[in-house]
Amino acid sequence: GPGIVTNLRHPGGNVTGCSLDSAELEAKRLQLLKQLVPGLSRVGFLFNPTNHYMPLALQSAQKGAQVLRLSLAVYEIYDTTTLDAAFVTLTKDRPDAFLVPADTFLASQRGRIAQFAIENSLYAKL
Repeated sequence: GPGIVTNLRHPGGNVTGCSLDSAELEAKRLQLLKQLVPGLSRVGFLFNPTNHYMPLALQSAQKGAQVLRLSLAVYEIYDTTTLDAAFVTLTKDRPDAFLVPADTFLASQRGRIAQFAIENSLYAKL
């Protein structure tokens, strides 16, 4: 057959599924960002408090920042108003780059986020 799992207790197939909830994912993304951005020292992290995954993502990013000796600033975003406010604060704070973790609201705003990054010469890991 196609190798799709029919029983999670005894998978036996090739595919059990996928998840974005990896505890190390944001730390790895931060490591990749550091490799891509010479002199990276300050990183912004877009945080949606309404997403249940975000505490894990933030914890992973904080651990990664500590290991990589980076400062991490958190910007709370859960709607277009808070996104606009974060843009103003990011413009003032001027981090070297920012991370955009997996989130449906942030994904829906990726065009605006990418445009902001381009206009302000910021690296963004979307």
